[in-house]
Amino acid sequence: MAVLALDLGWTCGWCTWRRGDAVASGTERFGSQSGEDGVRLLAFRQFLTATRKSIIDAGETLDDVAFERVDFIAAKNGVNAAHVWGALWGNLESWCAFYRIPLIGLPVSTVKKHVTGHGSAAKQLVTKRVQELYPHVIEHNEADAVAVLITAKNKHPHNPGAPNATAPQEKARFQKRR
Repeated sequence: MAVLALDLGWTCGWCTWRRGDAVASGTERFGSQSGEDGVRLLAFRQFLTATRKSIIDAGETLDDVAFERVDFIAAKNGVNAAHVWGALWGNLESWCAFYRIPLIGLPVSTVKKHVTGHGSAAKQLVTKRVQELYPHVIEHNEADAVAVLITAKNKHPHNPGAPNATAPQEKARFQKRR
């Protein structure tokens, strides 16, 4: 049993939980020399497939994919941000459908509220709270993915062994992977 949590973006935060409370996280950049979004989306799908393969090679199955679902993108962030996020979401949905993996979209406010107690908490506060549990988490994309994993575990209890924000053993079993 394994869970993959994502913070979608061209710099994508990711976090995996595996049996025995093994948690790993990091970021993956989907840049391209040509700047073509199609190439970047292909790299995203290749990342998903490679992550699934590493889980299978470890003798486990990828049982759920959870992601931070953005329901509103402010005009100040531009139309391109909305297009990028929508393209990543669509690719994630089709990839999960192809492999028949349940996809759990968690609203940003739900993740923030679960981790900080405030649904409108600043990104810096989410990062700080996650770093209290996982000191190796460096930046906000990775912190958001860890927060998604913690929230998914508590919102979807069919993954009884997934990490809990209050579980002290999480720190000891955390693995940093870049």
